Amino acid sequence: MGFRVKSHHLNRNGVCHGGVISAFADAQSAILKIGTEVDCFVTPTINLTVDYIAPAREKNWIESAPVLVKKTNKLLFVAANISVDGGIIARMNGIYKITSTLVPEVSE
Repeated sequence: MGFRVKSHHLNRNGVCHGGVISAFADAQSAILKIGTEVDCFVTPTINLTVDYIAPAREKNWIESAPVLVKKTNKLLFVAANISVDGGIIARMNGIYKITSTLVPEVSE
């Protein structure tokens, strides 16, 4: 998952605003559920740490590949490197509360 940096993402210095990168980082728990063993709804963020390493500029494609560090009965621990063209621009660590497990769909 990723996004293209557009003019409305830029701060006064002409680079992608840290808040935009932070919001993207916070979405990593949702991204993680695609194609993994994470079978739960995750809503509240318990803790989110973002380390900014390099700027992203307009038209850059920002992407990440989150990793499930640990899953307990009540929490998910997630880490991801956020990159542009293979170079890391930020890294995140997040802890998310599991609010409920997914209910299998019933076909009629």
